[in-house]
Amino acid sequence: AVGKDDLDATIHAFLGAYLGTSGEIADRPLPASFTSFMIRQVIVIDTDTQKSSDVAAKQSKPQLRILPQGRRGVLPNLDFVFALTKIFKSATMWKDARLRMYPHHEKLAQLEHWAGKHLPQKAKQYGADLLGMVGFARSLVVGPYPPHSPVLARGIDAVTIQAVFPYTASAGQYRSPLAAEFVQRLEQSIRALSNLHERLHHSVTQYLLPSPTKFVSNGEYTYPTVLVILPLAIRAASLALVDLERFSFAVALRAGV
Repeated sequence: AVGKDDLDATIHAFLGAYLGTSGEIADRPLPASFTSFMIRQVIVIDTDTQKSSDVAAKQSKPQLRILPQGRRGVLPNLDFVFALTKIFKSATMWKDARLRMYPHHEKLAQLEHWAGKHLPQKAKQYGADLLGMVGFARSLVVGPYPPHSPVLARGIDAVTIQAVFPYTASAGQYRSPLAAEFVQRLEQSIRALSNLHERLHHSVTQYLLPSPTKFVSNGEYTYPTVLVILPLAIRAASLALVDLERFSFAVALRAGV
């Protein structure tokens, strides 16, 4: 795997080569056979190996994240995301890797560990979903943004799949069965996306994901948000009406000029 900066640079270079619009890369665009078709979906693969000092490495468990977040709240088609989650959740070698939909955050990881130990059994799933939604919303607002973000900004559905393979002291390499199944799931994803184009016309692109199998659409959180900010709007309108008589439109016009 390459570093994050290198991966971001690779994505920007690919977009520049495809579109022919990014400085030096525009002088050597991709061949016509690559650019004559419209790109409909992009999957960015980010793999790494756990360090021997990592806590998770001692447990020898892989980590898997499917990240749809983009800058300014832009998200890919929900069916696109759920198609990938369904494919990877059905994996046998990856069953011990809890699939997450937000980038790693140390405090959230600590809260998740605490909730798993101290919450009652009936509340554990609710707590996990709540933390998942907080992590998802946080990454939409403040980042860190996955490397596929520039692709989403171009109006192309894209996600980043992060896979962290367990560290092995003997070889220090990826475990072959895990790597082989990971590649198999990627192949299945590509095959599935080739059959999903018509269905992807009829989905949502504004949502929150508490977990890989649940979503909160914009129709569910828009109205509560409006009710929360409504008192602020009413207060602002009342202040404007009170000060309207003393407001000088002439001064405002001169200030604007």
